[in-house]
Amino acid sequence: MQTARIDLETDVCRVVVCSFADVDCSQVELILTDDEQKRFQTLVGKRQQEFAATRTLLYALLGSSYEHIRYTAEGKPYLRNYNISISHSKHYCAIILNSQAQVGIDIEEFRPKIAQLAPRFMTDAELQQFTTIEQQTLVWCAKEALFKYSNAGSDLRRYFHIHSIDGNSEKGCISAEIKSNTMTGLHELFYLQNPDFYLVWI
Repeated sequence: MQTARIDLETDVCRVVVCSFADVDCSQVELILTDDEQKRFQTLVGKRQQEFAATRTLLYALLGSSYEHIRYTAEGKPYLRNYNISISHSKHYCAIILNSQAQVGIDIEEFRPKIAQLAPRFMTDAELQQFTTIEQQTLVWCAKEALFKYSNAGSDLRRYFHIHSIDGNSEKGCISAEIKSNTMTGLHELFYLQNPDFYLVWI
C-alpha cells in the first residue's frame, strides 16, 4: 500500500485511492472465485483493468479478512462485514469501506467540458451558485456519491441538491440534500482536490 495516492482511516472508515499503474494485478486470478474468473475473462481493456484493480486493492486492504464483492439486484456492491463503494476514473481507482454506515464515493479527473454537461445534472439554482469548473466538478462528484449512498434514483437534478461547498482548493465539506421517495434529509460529504483528480465521499 506504499503506492496509495490517498489513504485515510478512522475507527470505522477507510478511504483509499490508487492509480491503476500502481496496482500490481498480475496475481488477481488467484483471489477470484470461479464465477469471477469467468466474468474476468469476458472483460477487455479498461473494464478488465478496473475489475482486477478493484479486487487487488480490496485484497491489499483486508488481507486475511478479504471478502468477494457481491452485488444487489440494482448493481450496488456489498460485502458481508463492510459497507463498500467503488469509483473509477481514467487512471484511478477509489474505494471506501465502513463497518457501521452506508457509504458512497466518486472520483473524477479534470475535464474542462464539465461546464457543457452541467445543465444535465445541476438545477438552475445550482448553476447560478456554482460557476467554476472546480465547483461544478465537485457538484457532479457529490451527486454521484449520493446516488451510490442512497440508491434513490439516477436523476441527479431531481433527487440530489447541493446547498454549499465549504473549504479551500484542497479539501472541505459539501452540504447536500436528498429528496426522493426512498430517502430524504440533509447530508454532509467530504472532498479532496489535487492536480490529478477530485474525490468526494459520504
